Order: sequence, then structure tokens, then C-alpha cells
Amino acid sequence: MSVIMYSVQGVGNDLNSGSTTGSVPKVSGTGAATASGVTVDLSVDSPNLSTVVSGDTIRLNGRSDGKNSSNRSDIFEITAVDDGADTVDVTPNVDSITSGVTWAIGGAFATLDRLVTTASKGDLLYAKGTYDVTLDMVNATENALVNQGTRLVGYETTPGDSGLVTLDSNYTKSNACVLGWNAYWSFENIRLTRYTGQGFRDVFASTPLIFIHCEVDHINGTVAFGTRKDTLVIDCYAHDNASDGFSSQESCYILNCVSVNNGGHGFYSNGCNTYFGCISVANAEYGFYQDDDGNHKGHELFHCLVDGSGITKRGFSFVDDANSRQAIIQNNIVFDCASGIVCNTPVGKFALGEHNLVADCPVPHVNFIERQGFVSGTPTFLDRANLDYRPASGAPQIGVGNDMNYSSWLPLP
Repeated sequence: MSVIMYSVQGVGNDLNSGSTTGSVPKVSGTGAATASGVTVDLSVDSPNLSTVVSGDTIRLNGRSDGKNSSNRSDIFEITAVDDGADTVDVTPNVDSITSGVTWAIGGAFATLDRLVTTASKGDLLYAKGTYDVTLDMVNATENALVNQGTRLVGYETTPGDSGLVTLDSNYTKSNACVLGWNAYWSFENIRLTRYTGQGFRDVFASTPLIFIHCEVDHINGTVAFGTRKDTLVIDCYAHDNASDGFSSQESCYILNCVSVNNGGHGFYSNGCNTYFGCISVANAEYGFYQDDDGNHKGHELFHCLVDGSGITKRGFSFVDDANSRQAIIQNNIVFDCASGIVCNTPVGKFALGEHNLVADCPVPHVNFIERQGFVSGTPTFLDRANLDYRPASGAPQIGVGNDMNYSSWLPLP
């Protein structure tokens, strides 16, 4: 079964078992006895197990046959409690006989490393606080299928709120979160800031992955928010980084993400991705730059916006070979860039461009022809200065797309 575990910086202790948010365990002792099987006898310590429930965890000091089949640990999941007999049943099975073992049930961990390396398939991992660490996820599992469905979720006050857990090295470390063999993990409510190298860095093709409501900023190296193939990124924010805001390989879905004031491209893909409802503002190179990795899958951009702020060189820029299928470019806004929509293919190749607005760009189009629904006029917004790109009253972009019910150009996630 899956369990819920916690790490609270400055409060927790890695000698706890991780299954509650407090600094101390629910109950602990020094005389646990184990036999080969499921039952752990705690009777020597005469503990009060009335608050212990199935789904709690127990740490058995010195064991290495606990949760996570790749990183054998001293943490076991409790599946049954007998307060009268002072015993708990656990999974996985205990492999050998011991006695006089120090033990603890509950209490939060202190470190993210302890949290993620203890996790097993389907676990929900909550993290709170600010950590000056490099989170090395390569050690979390050696087999991608072992931990599928595992979620690492930040919170501020109460588990489940929308607050962020923060990794902040104050520029003393190179990488923030190194991913490897972490396929099927979900990363939610996580902020990475002030690293000299990379933010999210995928070194061993951890695909597929999910990122929800994460923020990456002030990364001074080559990759800020970097992912490989087959990844879903939702409501994430990259800003004030030295390189591209978001960078990815092919077959990723990037939804309602915002990229602001980065030194490279707002969104870069080495391959063909789908972007929906994304915003690029004042990035130094291109708003959206889609390269071609040779798989010829084509590009898709729906309901996206580029505000060049007089800085961005190109709004959309596409690189394709002769075999790539047509891109789909619909219901987008590009304005205040040096160039609007730029393609390296012959005129007519991007035949599915519809209902786009390009304004205040000295070069509106290169090798691109709007097939239908071209929108003219300068777009206006509720609060451009504060990145609220919902259309202002009477704006020319209202009611002219091919999906009248979709509210595009959202405020920050």
C-alpha cells in the first residue's frame, strides 16, 4: 500500500519514521523484537499505541529490509495495530530475528534526501520549509517502475495547501534537483532558486514526469527548468534565469506556464511539443523556439502569448526539416517583438495557422501565412505591468478565436 510521509526543515529528525508532521514521534522505545514475518513485538517498552493507525510507519534501527525495494531502509509500513498486545504488523516482511531494537512511530523527517529515498510506489511525500541542498533524485530508485505514481508535494502551513517548499543554495551549489530514473514521479509546489548550475536537471531520461505549480528562478547556469521527453508541465513559472526559462525534448505538454525575463528563450524544445495557454514576457531571445529532433511530429501552439516588451527577438520561431508535418498555430498573440512568427520552411508549409494576432512587430511574419481568422489591432489587457494578460474591455482579441468559450491569456499560476 502507499503511505503519506513528511519532511519539515528545522523541525523534523531523520531518526523519526516520517508519518506525521510533528518534531517528535507518536510513540517510541528501545526494545522492539522482530521475528521473520509481519509482526513486531513492542511489549518490552509497554507503549501506548492508541494513536497509532494502519498507514503509519515505524523505524526499526539497524534494519535494511524496509520500504523501497531499490534503497532498502529501516522504515516499515504499519498494516495492523494491537494496542492490548503491544504489537504492530508491518510490510514488507521482516527478514530475520532481532531484539532490543530502538524504534519510533511517526514524527517528520528533517531532510528531503531521507524523504525521497524512503519512498515506494504510490507514496505521497509532503515537504515544508527552505532547504540548502542539492536534491539528488538519481538515488531515489534504480528502477523507474518501482516508484511510479510517487508524488513530492510542497506545502506552507497545512499539507495540501498551495504553498511552496523551497530549495535555495544562495549560489553555493551548482544543481538544485538532479533527476534520474524517476519516471512516473510527480513534483508539485516546489521552488528552486539561486543555484549556479541548473534547476531541474534530468540526467537519465526520467520519462514520463509531471510538474505542477513549480517555480524556478535565479539559476545562473545552462538549464533552469529542464525536462526530457513525454513530460507534463502545468501552471509552472520560470523567471530571472540566465538561460532559457523552460527547455524540453519532444512530446511534452506544457500547459498554462509563464516564462519571464530569462536570458535565453522563454520556451525551448528540441523536438515538437504542445503548448497551451502559455505566456512569454521580456525574454532575451525568442518567446517560443521549437527546434526539430528529426522525428517530424510537428508543432502545436494554442492560446499562447508573447509580450516581447521591446526585448524579445522573435515571438515564435520554428526549425523543421522537409519531412515534418504541418504545425498547428491557433489563437495566439505576439506583440512588441523584433519579429513575430518566423519559420525556416517555405511559405505555405505552416498551413494550419489560424486566428492569431501579431502586432507592433517590425517584421510580422517570415515564411508564414495566416490561413484564416487573422486578427488586427493592438491587444490590450487588464494589467500588463503585473502580468495579468486577460483581455481588457473592448480589446480586439475578444471573441475572435475559434473557441469562444476558452478564457486564454491567464494571470500567473
